[in-house]
Amino acid sequence: TATALITITDVDLPGVIKFTPDKYSVSEGVASGQVTLTVKRTGGTGGGVLVDYLTHNGTAVGGDGGAGTDFVERSGTLTFLFGNTSATITIPIRQDTLAEGNETFTVELLRARTANGDLPAAVLPTPGRIATVTIVDDESAFQFSAPTFSGKEGTANAIITVLRTGTLTSPATVTYNAA
Repeated sequence: TATALITITDVDLPGVIKFTPDKYSVSEGVASGQVTLTVKRTGGTGGGVLVDYLTHNGTAVGGDGGAGTDFVERSGTLTFLFGNTSATITIPIRQDTLAEGNETFTVELLRARTANGDLPAAVLPTPGRIATVTIVDDESAFQFSAPTFSGKEGTANAIITVLRTGTLTSPATVTYNAA
């Protein structure tokens, strides 16, 4: 009888799981009312892997909808079954009527695990563990170009410059009173 040594290589690697890309931009008035983030799994697709996610406000707070943020806060768990290489997270965006400028929030991947317990931190690498979403404001705002203006007595005209910020794709009106 002969004996042989057999080495079994573990091919059930969880892989590396991260946002691809990790930066997103969405218009506040986007027709779909949402942004969809993509999470990719590379370097191994063996076994089932669960990954939790959680949104963080950043500057996307306020708004006039009374909800406290310019997006719908989300948390949940992504499930990567054997062979799965991609998952998505959809975050609803709230429309408001405030000229706030562009705002951001982040979505974080945390706690990668299998049915047997937590996986090493390397499964959720940095960068890639956090995605930043920029909500592009769709309202215009107006402001004077300087805090004060001066003119000479007896002059028929004064030049006062008004600056417009925000969306510039639609007409806007400024009402003024020269007293």
